[in-house]
Amino acid sequence: MDSNRIINRILAISFTFILFVCEVRAGDLPIALTHIDTISVYCGKIKADQIQVDFLSSNSTLFLSTALWIPGSINGPEDSMKYVRELLVCFNEKINGKNNIVILKDSKDIDAIIKENKVGIILTIEGGEPIEDPNNIRKIKNLGIRGISLTWNRDNSLATAHNTKKTTGLTKNGILAIEKLNESGIMIDVSHASDKTIDDILKISTAPIYASHSNSREVCKNSRNLTDEQIKKIAKNGGIIGINFHSPHLSCSKKGTLNDIYLQIEHIRDIAGVEAIAIGSDFDGNIISPKGMNGIKDIDLLTKKLREENWTEEEIECILYKNFLNYFKKVVRD
Repeated sequence: MDSNRIINRILAISFTFILFVCEVRAGDLPIALTHIDTISVYCGKIKADQIQVDFLSSNSTLFLSTALWIPGSINGPEDSMKYVRELLVCFNEKINGKNNIVILKDSKDIDAIIKENKVGIILTIEGGEPIEDPNNIRKIKNLGIRGISLTWNRDNSLATAHNTKKTTGLTKNGILAIEKLNESGIMIDVSHASDKTIDDILKISTAPIYASHSNSREVCKNSRNLTDEQIKKIAKNGGIIGINFHSPHLSCSKKGTLNDIYLQIEHIRDIAGVEAIAIGSDFDGNIISPKGMNGIKDIDLLTKKLREENWTEEEIECILYKNFLNYFKKVVRD
């Protein structure tokens, strides 16, 4: 074998080894999802053919912002608080004896979760009905809740939702709730909120806010998505946007693709910086998932796509988990 062939063989083997190392590393990286509905699936509140984030059986390092979803049939602060407590009873029964799962109430356990390859659960509420009585904010914090959205797909006494016919945003009650959430160190989620509600929260909140599962309206014109101006303001104030994998919100089509996820990420990076991007997913929320992106196991496909597009390892790690954890550290306190 001549010297050129030897050199070429060595280069080919080296290149294959590099690709192998990258693929192994992709699977070893922690993953943080800023919005999933798995608790509601586990507890029979949302029907699903399969669980997309089976954290009870996980052996990976995960940080999962797991929402307690308030359905439209539950109204008012009293009934919704009762509903939240029922979900938490179910959830605690599910995780009983699971030594790999840690309820993350502040940032002190983050390093240990990564080191020990565990699952950190961040409890949130999707729908502000429990805090229509702002006195319940202290109660939800004592229950371990660390994030809440003021609305889901309906207006309430706090604010208007994205699908509203009203031109109002935050009410006086909503303003009081924002102030108390800031005082309590609870994350404020603006996914599902109307433009006016988001703009009002941006003006009033003294802490960074986030959109747990929203995209850019410039890429896909949908009321559930954010304007570029909102994205820039959220990022400028230290907040993040978790990319939503629901195809109609991702690409305005019935079936999105991995490339559609990438285009949303690329656009937000271009207008607001890589530090503003996280992975929302909305897994287990009865979403229409992009082709091939059927659950958390498929996040590796996104990692590979980012590498193919020449994103740095530091940028990829920021998107996969560091940006959300940095945001969590800024806002949440026990």
